[in-house]
Amino acid sequence: MRLDRPTPGLRRPMEADGSVENAAAFPTAPWTAPEAPTHSSHRPGYEQLESKALNCPRKRVNSTLQQEGFGILTEIDVQATLKKKLDVEFRPYMILGACNPAFAYQALQAEEMIGTMLPCNVIVQDKGSDGIEVAAVDPMASMQAVDNQELAGIAAEVQAKLRTVIETL
Repeated sequence: MRLDRPTPGLRRPMEADGSVENAAAFPTAPWTAPEAPTHSSHRPGYEQLESKALNCPRKRVNSTLQQEGFGILTEIDVQATLKKKLDVEFRPYMILGACNPAFAYQALQAEEMIGTMLPCNVIVQDKGSDGIEVAAVDPMASMQAVDNQELAGIAAEVQAKLRTVIETL
C-alpha cells in the first residue's frame, strides 16, 4: 500500500518503540474529517499504519480505546475464522467491536434501530512489508444512511474520540 495516495484518514508509520520514522514526511497539522463519500472507491474510517508485531498494536489499541471511554465487546480473529470455516490462509486480521456505553445509550434513545450499526468496528491487520494497519469506522459516514438529525451530534462526538484514538497510536 502506498502512503502518498489520498486517504480518508491519517496514516503514520511507527517504530516498535512508538517513535515516528520519517516524521518530516508526515505533517502533524490538525487533521480534519474526511468529506462524505462521493463514489464507491471511498475507504471509510481513519487509519494508522504501524510497523510492529500484531499483538503489540492490538494491546495498545485496546488501551487507547479505554482511555477514550470505549470497551471491546467483540474480538473477531478473521484469520482463524477463515481457516476454520473455509480452510483458507489469510493474513492476521482482527475486528474489534468497540463501544462507548454513554454514546451508545444516547444513540439508542435517539434511534431505536441504530443497534444494527453498533458497535464501532476497529480493525488491526497485518499489511506485510507495509507494517500493521489500525483503522476505525467513521461514524459520521455511517450515520448519513440514517435520517435522524439527533444522531449527527452523537456521531460527531464519537468521531472525535475515535480520531483521537487513531492519532494517539
